Amino acid sequence: MKLEKLLTRVDAAKARLATIPRILKRFRESVLAAACSGRLTAHWRAQNLNIESASELLRRIEHKRQLSKAKPRGYQQEDAEMTDKEGQEIPSTWTVARIRNICVDSFYGPRFGRDEYVADGVPTIRTTDMTDNGSIVLKDPPTVKVPEDRLQDFRALKGDLLVTRTGSIGVMAIFKEDYIAIPSAYLIRFRFSPLVIPDYVFTF
Repeated sequence: MKLEKLLTRVDAAKARLATIPRILKRFRESVLAAACSGRLTAHWRAQNLNIESASELLRRIEHKRQLSKAKPRGYQQEDAEMTDKEGQEIPSTWTVARIRNICVDSFYGPRFGRDEYVADGVPTIRTTDMTDNGSIVLKDPPTVKVPEDRLQDFRALKGDLLVTRTGSIGVMAIFKEDYIAIPSAYLIRFRFSPLVIPDYVFTF
């Protein structure tokens, strides 16, 4: 009898534990929704009325980009800010902007010839190296020989957002590694202004 009661309690505990992943998923979704809508920081903003608005931040990013003469591909100055809020209810100090308006550079991963792949070269990042949670885990990546003067143009830096453009389009990951690696030809690399938090862009 005691054993049956114990097994019943074990089954009940297992059932409760099985619900935890679902509860955590709903909790994460609700927190992200609150963060992206501004509800999460509403109290903080009420106590900090002199914060910089998103429109002012975009103008600062644009000014810095013009000073550095770095304009991402497809850049259009007259489209620096989107007026369509897409039905979103957001704080008055927020705005909606296209990704190209908050990055200083966008770059298609380079293509390499067969003879450029070598055993002791620079690793390349593929879609299969990008995990569901947005990290990068290299799994026996192809390595290529890259001239030193081109490596700085090709390599990914910490904070770069990588997005797939073919196959599983839209898969994203943020490069946070210390090693040198190059996005493959099927990826687009977005490099943001230092004023932008890449993890927020990824989450949004």
